[in-house]
Amino acid sequence: MTGPASTAGFGIGDSPNWIAGTAPGAAYRFSAWVRSDSSQGVAKIKVREYVGGNRVGEIDSPGATLTPAWQRLEVDYDAIESGSTIDMTVKDAPLQPSESFDIDDVSICEISGPSSPGVHAALAVIPASVRVTDDRGAVDSASVAVTVAGSCEANLVHNPSFETDTLGWKGVGCTLAIVPGGRAGSFSCRMTSPDSTAGFGLEDSPNVVGGALHGAVYRFRAWVRSDAAHGPAEIKVREYLNDVRVGERSSPPVTLSPGWQLLAVDYVAVEDGSTIDLTVKETPLGPSESFDVDDIEVCVLYGTTDVSGEYDPGSEPPGVIRAQVAPNPLVRRGILRFSTGRPGPLHVAIYDAAGSRVRRLLDAPDAPAGPHVLSLDDRDDDGAPLTSGIYFYRIRSAAGSDHGRFLILR
Repeated sequence: MTGPASTAGFGIGDSPNWIAGTAPGAAYRFSAWVRSDSSQGVAKIKVREYVGGNRVGEIDSPGATLTPAWQRLEVDYDAIESGSTIDMTVKDAPLQPSESFDIDDVSICEISGPSSPGVHAALAVIPASVRVTDDRGAVDSASVAVTVAGSCEANLVHNPSFETDTLGWKGVGCTLAIVPGGRAGSFSCRMTSPDSTAGFGLEDSPNVVGGALHGAVYRFRAWVRSDAAHGPAEIKVREYLNDVRVGERSSPPVTLSPGWQLLAVDYVAVEDGSTIDLTVKETPLGPSESFDVDDIEVCVLYGTTDVSGEYDPGSEPPGVIRAQVAPNPLVRRGILRFSTGRPGPLHVAIYDAAGSRVRRLLDAPDAPAGPHVLSLDDRDDDGAPLTSGIYFYRIRSAAGSDHGRFLILR
């Protein structure tokens, strides 16, 4: 692919989309190999989900700095809506006009169906049914979808249950009021919309998650109810870097009812240093609707915040590599990042506990100096899944060598 005589991003997209008619919760893996003889822009896979022409979700793979050697891009995506289409683009953010890069061996596969727990264990929507027989032999049954999502061990939200005020929250298209009757305490927050059917809700202000670490996984939970409204409610998560949205995801919606219902969604941060915006919202069926929210939680599932902020490639003396795997333990996918002090040959590989090489991440005859970020997952060179356990990375470069270990969990 050859770009225009500008530094605008360019790439290739599937046309028509290979994935259509999705089911909520189905997980797909997108991968592609890229290289360039001369370009050194950043290539990545962008995945976007659409329903009726409206984008309902998106995610980017970790970026890879183009080199003459083939590099693998990969990203997993969980479908949000039923019957949607998923668009795949492999693109380059060029450093110079008229850059070009090559692509090969593009793959899309379904890695779990809609009934599976999904990317992260302990978050699932499970159908449950009850069958009752009375003493006269009459039989009746009922079914309901149950959301299973473990509570946060360390909640990042400072005012989750609105016992005294709405500090840390703002209304979006609505007014906020503290009302008696909470799920976790004596009070909850009620949002009331104006005389319209525009969507409205509650947003964290300032954002609870700031300075995110790429690859870190965050869980967002909230409980909602309404005495009269019956519109769908959901959590919407959006990630921003320098005021540019780089990713978003929504929870499965619930139809509001007088009983408390759980909303939950997990989100994988796309960029280092980003902020993640949380909104609990309703799409009302009529004007002037209201609903209550309580017991809001945000927590880190995988990835440690102490890595972000400590890692500064520019502060490293020449020749020091200082590699880091994030998240560690690695669940499905993550990154290996490091910095080299001199240009030249660069070779990176993964080995199992027995010392056998299981994955070649990079073989570049002339890699540039500076920071490097490589995609890392739980599969070998042939795409076969690696078992849970300890693995080792080894980096050999003109600046020196480094090695370390990390844990894969399945």
